Parts: sequence; C-alpha cells; structure tokens
Amino acid sequence: MKKIFLIFFSLIFFSHLNLPAQSLSDRIEETLKDSLFVSAQIAIDVYDLTNQEYAYRKNEDLLFHPASSMKLFTTAASLLYLGIDEKFKTNFLYTGSIIDSVLNGDLVVEGGFDPMFITSDLDSLIIKLHQKGIKKINGNLLADISNIDSLYFGRGWMWDDNPNSYMPYLSSLNINKNSLKICYQPGGIGDNALIKFEPPSNYFTFENNLITTNEDTSNLKITRDWLGERNHILVQGEISYRRKSDSLQVNIKHPHLYFLQLLSEKLNKNDIPFSGKMDVLFDNTELDTLYQFNRNLIDVINETNKESDNLNAEMLLRKLSRRFFDSSASAEKGLQLIDSLVIKLGRNPKHFVFADGSGLSHYNLVSASLIVDLLKYIYYEHPMEYGYFFNSLPIAGLDGTLEKRMKFGKAFSSVYAKTGTISGVSTLSGYAKTENENLLAFSILIQNFTGSAKTARNIQDKICNILAGHK
Repeated sequence: MKKIFLIFFSLIFFSHLNLPAQSLSDRIEETLKDSLFVSAQIAIDVYDLTNQEYAYRKNEDLLFHPASSMKLFTTAASLLYLGIDEKFKTNFLYTGSIIDSVLNGDLVVEGGFDPMFITSDLDSLIIKLHQKGIKKINGNLLADISNIDSLYFGRGWMWDDNPNSYMPYLSSLNINKNSLKICYQPGGIGDNALIKFEPPSNYFTFENNLITTNEDTSNLKITRDWLGERNHILVQGEISYRRKSDSLQVNIKHPHLYFLQLLSEKLNKNDIPFSGKMDVLFDNTELDTLYQFNRNLIDVINETNKESDNLNAEMLLRKLSRRFFDSSASAEKGLQLIDSLVIKLGRNPKHFVFADGSGLSHYNLVSASLIVDLLKYIYYEHPMEYGYFFNSLPIAGLDGTLEKRMKFGKAFSSVYAKTGTISGVSTLSGYAKTENENLLAFSILIQNFTGSAKTARNIQDKICNILAGHK
C-alpha cells in the first residue's frame, strides 16, 4: 500500500514540475480580472528594448487622459530642443545711475521662467548690492513679465481646483512655487488656533476664526479668497486640542507682485531701503544689468519628473515657446514643439490632444502606444539625453512620487516611472528592469473610475512587479 501511495505522490509531484510557467501575458490578464474594470478602462503597452519586441499590448491605441504622464513629453522636448546646458536666467536690472552708494533709479526684475526660485535665492542679490556699495534705492521695484502672455492658468484646468497649490498661477517671474505655506496648531481651549505663514510676509491678509476645542475631532477649513480674487487667507472651524501641528499650501494670485514684496522685505531686513512703489514695468526703458541668477535646466527637469511639479512643467513649455518664437511665451506655441516631437516619433499629432505641459488639463488625450514610442525614441535615438531623462524619473520604493509605492517585491528599485493622477485617472509610464537584465518601456493608463485612485495604483504596482520579475 505504501508503495502505491509513493508512486501516486511522485506522479502528482513531477506532473506539477512539468507544468509550464505562466506567461507574462497570462499573469497580466489575471491581474486585469479585478472588479475595477467592470466600469473603468485600462490601456497597457510594454516593449522589450533589449529584445526589440512587444511583450504585451492591450487597448494600446485608445485615447486616454495622460495626467502627469504628459510631463514625459514636456521634459523630453526640453532636453532635446533646449539642450542639457540650458539655463533659466532671472535678470536683476536697473535704470538711472549709482552715485554715493545710492541707486537713483528703479530696480527691475526680469522674469526668466525659473519655477524653482525661492526666497533664499534673493540673498545672492543682496550680496551683489553690498559688493556694488548700494545702500539705498531712490526708485521703484518693478517686475518685467512682458516675455509671457496674460493667461495665468492652463487650458482645461478646472476652476474648482483653485486655490490648491498644485494649480499655480503662471508667470515668468515665480517665487516659492507661487504658493503660501500656512502652518497651524491648537491654542488654549476656547482660544484661536496659532497660525503662521512660511515665509512670513505682509503680502497677505488673513482672518483667523479657527477655535481650539476639547473635542477629539477637528473640523477646519483653510483657504484663500479665490472667488474674490484676493490674497486673503480664511481660517475657520474647530481644531481639537489633541491635534498636532500641521500645514497646507494654497496658490497665490499675481506671483510677480509677491516676488517684489518678498524682495522689498529682504531689502529692508538688510538695511537697503527703497523709496518708490512695487509695480509692473510697462515701457522699454534702457536698462543696465546688475546681476543674473541662473538655474540649470537639468535641475528643473529632475524636480518636474521626480516630484510631478506642475509649475515646472508649465515653465518648461513656455521656455520652449520663448526660445523658438519671437513673441510672448505661451502654452500654444510651446505645444508646437511637442507636436514636432510627436512627428519625430513617426506619429501624427492631429490624432492626439495636447493642452498643457503638466497634464493637469482633462483636455489632454494620448495613447499608451504613443507614450511607449516616446520612451523608445529617446532610448534608441538620443542615448545622452536618455541618461538624464531616465535619471529624472521616480524610482519605485525609493524616491519622488514612487517613494511609498512598490517598497516590496520585484519592482522595488527596478521601476523608473512617471506617475499621474487627476480626477478619475491614474497613469504610470516609464522603464522597468527585468530579472534577466532586460529593459522594458511601458505605459499603464487607467481612467473612468470613481473615488480614490488607490485600487488603480495597486493594479499598476502588481503589473510592475510582474514586469520586473519577468525572465
């Protein structure tokens, strides 16, 4: 009897050993049985760059909203058309003359589309003023933003995303991401909560009607009076005495004037007073150069993709416009460079819709196959730029917008990809290194779901683990 049992067990055991492993397609198809796709749609395109063949395709030519996967086109076009040595240049200029430590004229700041300029970057200007011996400015602080059009939002941006900081007002003169950080914490029970701005500035007015309670839950609202088109901060509701200090950010209107306000406060703090007003430069007065602040294109591209920064992407698009068209920079002209790139991929740009540089617009429509064509093109045709492009992408489980995703499993540290999220849309596109050292280009686009994007992201992560574990 034991002998019969051993023979039977051996037959079962070895028959399982001889079963073929599930193919890549089978494993992905199994994942797509999720109930999410009863109503939602998915498009997937996977190309093996090493073997030069498609590994998996599904709905690859259907049009989807790319969300922030749109930034792949914007950053790739910037690398290819502007060049890796390109810089964002913020010019500090002046009118009049410098006599006896006094600038008798206006200090003019010419916007250079730098999306990463922050308050501390003004310190280098203060150093330059000290070097020039300037101790007083008898004139105005002026912003020159004549190099950009008057549209402060992108086409197809949703009005009710205002005043979220991810929808910044656009200008060629930016500072602190054109947003304000509002920090809050409970006060004494019955008292107003403690509110502070970072950086502190007199540019804003605010009302603090946030009351500290002895309840365990909080019900608070912090916003900007965007309906009144004012930089007036409204803080209201109840905050639990148990709640820890926290913060949020809101966008600001007229970022170029905010820049001048922070500059004026920096000058006063360093005992360099000015006697005039803060305004926009309206004429073509002859200007002399005082100082130029430079930012490397590569730094902007890295932050654009790693952190999915919308202001960065929109400034890249307008810098493309300014470089190739002798007129005020605009998204419309910048997108002509995106069209040019699509033609280089062998595709017709009229078959797609490009509305902005960041992917915030719901008007954007692309296919997974187009995204993979872009990933293939920069890999095969532009190996030097590909290195910078690849390194700008978030790494699964390690940094950027993928820092908290795919921390376990085959995809960890093997997937380099751009995330994308807008209402009802979740995308992930980039490169995956497989167990046998092949490199895959992939795009996973999911849309038309309700509620949180968590389920869609989990499916993307599962597919990435399948790709990275592929042999």
